[in-house]
Amino acid sequence: YQQNPIPKEGVIFKPEWMPVGLCRPDEYAACFMAMDCAISQKEQADESAVTIAKIPFGENPTIDEISTPHGRWTFEQQINTVKGLYAMHKPLVVGIEGDRGGKIVVEVLRREQIPVLELPIVADKVTRAMTVSHLFSQGKVRINTPELRKQLLSFRGGTEANDLADAFIHVLRLVMKCSDMKYPNPREIFDPWKHPEEQQTYDQKVWAHVEKRHRISERNYRRRMRGASI
Repeated sequence: YQQNPIPKEGVIFKPEWMPVGLCRPDEYAACFMAMDCAISQKEQADESAVTIAKIPFGENPTIDEISTPHGRWTFEQQINTVKGLYAMHKPLVVGIEGDRGGKIVVEVLRREQIPVLELPIVADKVTRAMTVSHLFSQGKVRINTPELRKQLLSFRGGTEANDLADAFIHVLRLVMKCSDMKYPNPREIFDPWKHPEEQQTYDQKVWAHVEKRHRISERNYRRRMRGASI
């Protein structure tokens, strides 16, 4: 893409790659949440945005954007918004990029016992978008918020409004990091010859994997803090 500049209307995300669609609530196997943090409430400032994405059961499921609330929130409003959405949707993990006020939000949410992963910083927004563009072209994404669709179609990685697009790209990065996108229905993989306490659904396996990554992230964070204090 470096040898082929992106046109004004952008071709990273094409309209035909973004169908609308939702499943019934009981058809979803896993939920992921990501936040794009902003640190100012000024009228010209960027907004904060939170994306909820869910993945239905199946061997080749889609990633369905459920909702993407956004606004120019105070720090306290950002924390309360994430806490409220976490209580409502119970995502396996919340992803927040560790830039601007992101690191502080991560720290506060972890104190609230919310599973948060600090996403690595990718300074170039176009590069970041290209890492998830294959999910769109392969038909694995469904968008249900009109404003998010509008931002994705006009996305060029510049100064245009793209806070919702950033949050959705974060959640896709999170899914790629923490899930292999295969969720067999627990009813189909249930072994009647095993004791119920020995059963482990794929959802539980994914959660165990996320917890392991969370512990590693916590350990690395403590090491960085100890190094900073020396």
